[in-house]
Amino acid sequence: MGVGGRSPGRFTAVRGFGFAALLVTLLLTSACAEQRQVGLPARLPAGAFEVSEAEGTRCIRAENGPESPVGEALPGPETDPELLGYLDALSPDARRTAAAAGLQPSIARLLRERDRSDGRPTLELLALRQRVDERLAALPSQMLALEFECECMIAVLERVLARHEKEERNRQFNFTIASLVAGAGFSLGAGAWDLANSHAENPGYDDGPLVTALVGAAVITGLSVAALAPSQRAIAVSHAHNILVPMARGEDARGVYPLFVFRMLTLPTTSGEPTPREHLLARWNEMIDNAAAGDRALLEQLLFGSGGIYDADAVRLRVTLLAELETTLDSLARHVAALTRALRVALGEGG
Repeated sequence: MGVGGRSPGRFTAVRGFGFAALLVTLLLTSACAEQRQVGLPARLPAGAFEVSEAEGTRCIRAENGPESPVGEALPGPETDPELLGYLDALSPDARRTAAAAGLQPSIARLLRERDRSDGRPTLELLALRQRVDERLAALPSQMLALEFECECMIAVLERVLARHEKEERNRQFNFTIASLVAGAGFSLGAGAWDLANSHAENPGYDDGPLVTALVGAAVITGLSVAALAPSQRAIAVSHAHNILVPMARGEDARGVYPLFVFRMLTLPTTSGEPTPREHLLARWNEMIDNAAAGDRALLEQLLFGSGGIYDADAVRLRVTLLAELETTLDSLARHVAALTRALRVALGEGG
């Protein structure tokens, strides 16, 4: 008997449980150590996955700037009272699309010239019609360029997630094998010890097999828990060119979007209903609320900043936000088609 009537075996069992508990804590800590972080550190965490700025840049197709046709300044809505009357031939939705495209002045002058020439193909009428048709033909490509960027970035992020999930499966497999090996080892050890004690006249350590079995059970439990605990390996994502930011802030000073597309998303609707951007933000807010895990401000800074350290759940959220933006952009195409049909009707060419 030990001090206070406790056997050395039972005391050793307690120490064995303490060791096993420490092992479980270390395993769980290593599995959940990585945290979200705004901004990229000078040195990435060990084993981190990386999505570089170069990978995102390859997805950009709508290059804006002073030399780009999608970055040029567009006229605003028509303000001349006389010309505004000609725009009454268009539906309110068509007038909004024309305003977004900077086409209201050109369309108003086209319709006025048609009335003045009584429909005869004058040089002025043909020149105005060509200008309007060229602008209309360029609009779908601007939306498609942004949709492509969304799809491309989704593909890049999903490839990283696939690598993350593959390594997670490998990690779980390794812990599962380790738990099986540990189980077999501790079982054989306890059994061999018990067999030796049964053949000894004076066993030196009666509780040895029990202690071995208990410690083995605790170690196996720890390995099993570590296998089930999700890994939180860091994913470093750089996105100085961030296609989500203009929608989040409601302004696009850097010209990430073609001006026509940004106007289509943000101009007030003729019916007074929420704009496409407002609809999009409502869906985004719901998704961010569901994924924030108590720190929404940090998550928003990460998503709408220039990059940082993501975990897998945050990357999945970014993929979802990009998919929602792509869906919204795709819905704009029908407005361009409606403007084209309305113009043909106004020119007497049928629908």
